[in-house]
Amino acid sequence: MAWRLVKSLEKYREQINTLAPGRSKASDGSIGDAAHAAGSSDHNPESDGTVDAIDVTHDPAHGADMHQYAEALRASRDSRIKYVIFDRRIFSSTTSPWAWRPYSGPSPHEEHMHISVNDSNQDDTRPWAMPSAAPTPEVDLDFNQAQKLDAVFNASATVSLDTDAVADGSGPRGTFQVPLTAKLNALAAAIAECNAAVVRVADRVAALPTAPAAGPAALSAADVDAVASAVADKLRARLES
Repeated sequence: MAWRLVKSLEKYREQINTLAPGRSKASDGSIGDAAHAAGSSDHNPESDGTVDAIDVTHDPAHGADMHQYAEALRASRDSRIKYVIFDRRIFSSTTSPWAWRPYSGPSPHEEHMHISVNDSNQDDTRPWAMPSAAPTPEVDLDFNQAQKLDAVFNASATVSLDTDAVADGSGPRGTFQVPLTAKLNALAAAIAECNAAVVRVADRVAALPTAPAAGPAALSAADVDAVASAVADKLRARLES
């Protein structure tokens, strides 16, 4: 019999392959083997040739931690889900809906997660719920650094910059209110990645226009970016102090 995997599960497999392109597929599966065919299993093709289940390999070292993926599915309460099995536990949309229960089947499903979907919307290709983010790299910050970082990101999104203290003092005079949301996000990513509060800064401060005596200069988008970069540099210095 010709068979095909239902489209909703093709979509799930596509999404996880995008998020974890280097993951192992050693325990991936769709259509069942002879052992499955000998009994009742969603891995066996139905009368219309559709297979309503897949297995996805547990490979946390390469971005495919099935604890996270299974929990994202459970929390989503997606109407396509019939049941999910992983690591000796099962939840379903019908029996004790969406609550984990012990699983004592012949396979403990420790090496892969099993997903079965309902016939009624098996070909629904809406995006599936995935873990909220890729695993965050570990950052080795001491207590004081962590406190400083916390203070920075709980501060106002606008920071005052006294440009007299910028670079060699040849830049504009005055105090500018600069929105820093994007730069702070960039700083956070650099801290996590480099583990030393490293940021990339532009060296354009000296080229900023001189502020008029009556008030702050009207900055262009490029000027704001340069000033924000200088502020990010100051923040880095504070975090390293």
